[in-house]
Amino acid sequence: MHARDIRSGATDGFTAVELMIVMVVMALMAAMAVPVYQGMVVGAKVKAAVSDIESISNAIDMHIAQTGTVPHSLADIGYDDAIDPWGNQYVFLNLQEDGDDDPVVAGGSGGKPLPKGLGNGKGKGKKHAYGVRGRGAQVAAAGETISGQRLQPNLGGINGDYDFYSMGPDQQSLPQLAENVSLDDIIRAQNGLFIGTAADFLTDI
Repeated sequence: MHARDIRSGATDGFTAVELMIVMVVMALMAAMAVPVYQGMVVGAKVKAAVSDIESISNAIDMHIAQTGTVPHSLADIGYDDAIDPWGNQYVFLNLQEDGDDDPVVAGGSGGKPLPKGLGNGKGKGKKHAYGVRGRGAQVAAAGETISGQRLQPNLGGINGDYDFYSMGPDQQSLPQLAENVSLDDIIRAQNGLFIGTAADFLTDI
């Protein structure tokens, strides 16, 4: 009887260890699965943003073909309410307009000034309809207008007609694509030949 009790206790103890091992393994699997799932969600949203930018760019290009001019804002082509997968307005920048002192939130119908100090830094740049083209801009966050044409290292602007992009998952951006806050932006570059993340674009050039 005593021997049987010892054996029973040993069996119970072994089962408890097994349960602990299973729990640890499950916790490790969950810890690995969550980042994978989050990465899949981000990847799906990036693909959706690429698709949106392709579709809206086609509408912009159609407007250019019909009128000979780049639209002032997305409102001109009926996309003033276009929202990216992260719930923010797409940013549109007409690079062929000059002389307008009233910067607007790109993607909307216009009229919202830049936040104080945004785009009015010490850098030099050409003034145009959406702020200052060139250096000196501060980080733009969701709901704000980034001041400046999108730039690639040592090569200048990424487009000659218009910039159109999403600020991406972090909802922040700077004119220079190589900045950390810009790498996840989903951009249109090379006048529409490239649409994807800024990180991928910089890798390809």
